[in-house]
Amino acid sequence: MDERTISSPQQPLRSDFQSEAFPDASVESILIVNQLNESDTVIHQFEPPLQLWAVRQNETQSNHSRVEAEFDFLFLPTDATDRKLGSTDVPGDVATEMQQWTQQSSGSHTPTPYFFNFQGTQVSWSIDRCAVHAPIDKVDTIRRTIAEVSYYELEMRRIESELGSEWPQLEADIPLAFDFNESSLETKNALLKRFQFTYLTRARLARLGPFIHSPHLYPPTLASQLNERLRDRTRITYRHEFVSDQLEVFEEVYELCGQRSSDYSQARTGHILEWIIIIILIVQVLFSVAEILAGASST
Repeated sequence: MDERTISSPQQPLRSDFQSEAFPDASVESILIVNQLNESDTVIHQFEPPLQLWAVRQNETQSNHSRVEAEFDFLFLPTDATDRKLGSTDVPGDVATEMQQWTQQSSGSHTPTPYFFNFQGTQVSWSIDRCAVHAPIDKVDTIRRTIAEVSYYELEMRRIESELGSEWPQLEADIPLAFDFNESSLETKNALLKRFQFTYLTRARLARLGPFIHSPHLYPPTLASQLNERLRDRTRITYRHEFVSDQLEVFEEVYELCGQRSSDYSQARTGHILEWIIIIILIVQVLFSVAEILAGASST
């Protein structure tokens, strides 16, 4: 792994969270990118087949085309006295602050953040914001897990949204899977694009499979517990299966449309060739008749 994947201690990059109880609180923006720059501080590298990295946002990052996702990460360090006494509960006002901050996301897709409390760690998570109250030695593990889970959940929602918006068009294309004629030729390029969209979406969904359907880890770790609880709360495993079932309908319809289009094009080409041959034969017959008539008149 690249040396840049060694993350440095938490650095406050943003200051939109203020709390007297947590003067050391810090907020940073995490980017999920598909290529690395020399200035990147890498937090997490995704497992293949995904070629993605989670990096800290900084002022020198100007290439927005490489950014696949972005979320804010708030870290509230656990008090050393609480750790010594073995306290695992977070005060109600702190939990409320965490949830309020998480819910204040612009354009958040999760109206009510998910809240978890286990192993002396509290996590309030939404699709593009996460607040963590934990010992400082656990923050790197949690940050990596949150980066991974947030990307997979966001990508799943994108697929669901894009596929949902295509259903009316699919219903309009169903007749073409049965009958394709001359007037349908103008839709051929559009059908090709929708065919490509269907299989590219299937590929995107397949890349999520190893994470979404990975078995529970035993003995459990902090990262695996957080990962599993978020998967359970978001129901991403079931949603993955639902989308897969929907894609099967798209695949069947557009495969039939492609077959009907191909059959019609081949038949149309065959008919044109047949008419060309018929015309040539007619011309030859006419020349032969003309020659016979010319010979008869000369005698």
